[in-house]
Amino acid sequence: MKNKLLFIMVLILALISIQIAVFADMDAPSVKPYTATISVVDGADYYRYVYDETLKESRLEKDGKLKYGDTITIHYEQEIEDELYGHYYLDEEYASSAYYVKISDIKVLEEKQIELSKNSSKVGTKSVVLQDGVELYKGPAYGYEKEGTVLKKGTEIELYNDNENAGNPWFFAKTSNGSGWICILNGTVGIKDAYDEYSEKDKEIISGKEVKVYKDTTYTKVIGKIPANTKIENYLEIDDWSWGLYVEHNGVSGYVRHEDYATNMTWLEESMEYIVDYPAKIYKEADLRSEVLVDELPLETKLEATYAVNTKMITWIYVTYNGVSGWLFNVDELLSEGETYQDILDRELEYYELEEDSTEIEDIEDEVASDEKIENENVVNKDLQNDEVVANEADATLYSISGTQIVLICIGFAVVLALTVFVTIILVNKKQK
Repeated sequence: MKNKLLFIMVLILALISIQIAVFADMDAPSVKPYTATISVVDGADYYRYVYDETLKESRLEKDGKLKYGDTITIHYEQEIEDELYGHYYLDEEYASSAYYVKISDIKVLEEKQIELSKNSSKVGTKSVVLQDGVELYKGPAYGYEKEGTVLKKGTEIELYNDNENAGNPWFFAKTSNGSGWICILNGTVGIKDAYDEYSEKDKEIISGKEVKVYKDTTYTKVIGKIPANTKIENYLEIDDWSWGLYVEHNGVSGYVRHEDYATNMTWLEESMEYIVDYPAKIYKEADLRSEVLVDELPLETKLEATYAVNTKMITWIYVTYNGVSGWLFNVDELLSEGETYQDILDRELEYYELEEDSTEIEDIEDEVASDEKIENENVVNKDLQNDEVVANEADATLYSISGTQIVLICIGFAVVLALTVFVTIILVNKKQK
């Protein structure tokens, strides 16, 4: 009963977290605040976020209009429905009256490029542009003018972190074709050795389970897979908001999510020993549904540990025991009075079942969407066929003869025939006389 109640509570929290995630997605990384003026002669509309009770979602709603030449201070920039907006405060900084205005309707007052300050520092040992069409700007925000430099995928750049000038996702970039400010959101830039304080050993990573490689940081389209327990050597770190890496494996290049790979552990002692104080199992992958390699470890067993990964709020540790290497489900922080290791396993497996059901629902929804698409295509095709039939009927009408017309034609032929016979008889009789 206790487990069921806990399961229901977690389910409720999960549903709530979905709503929270929707609103959290509305947030955007800050930029260095900049002053802009309304550049549209007719003025610019400003909007605010409202919650639509009917649609059960938040949306932008027009709230007023700013005049040409009005000045505002932009604190955030955010893309909403494929349109860039600047986030500002109507009255005072960080007041409750937060509004949005389109970036295309404003112009930054600074005209010259904001230069790199003396307090800047280079980021990583190598930075690479990961997408085509990435542009440089005169300042650390989309509100600034473009430099006119468009970078192609694979372009190497020098990336600098400027605490004095840059905003959260904005860095200064030096390229062979010029320099300017670049936004590294959505995996646009990959960085090698982004965190210099970590040693090379700390930067080793492996796949805790089968890792999906995605086309972009929306993590929707899978373009490849990396088998479980594979050491991932060719990778670049990306922005902190996309939570992932850019990897190259067996000719496939793409993005992987942070919960799918394990990093070398830094919190253990130099001996890298991990002591088990519960009857743990060792799994082939960082997944409770994978093959069990060691069914039950003796208490106080000392294990050689190297990697750790957090998946679904569970910590997995890669260990070696009597020559067998695999993943240990670390429950040190989950064990509580009255709850056994097996209780925790059962509870977590229920979560896995919930996830599988959710995945099935998503698959069904995708299938329904696909069926709807096919149905819509069939409707369109049927409409086209109907149009074609109508057109053919219209064409046929031009060359067709109705029943009434046929009757009239027959009567006409009969009259002509009768007249012909009548005239013929008269002529014959006249000749005989």
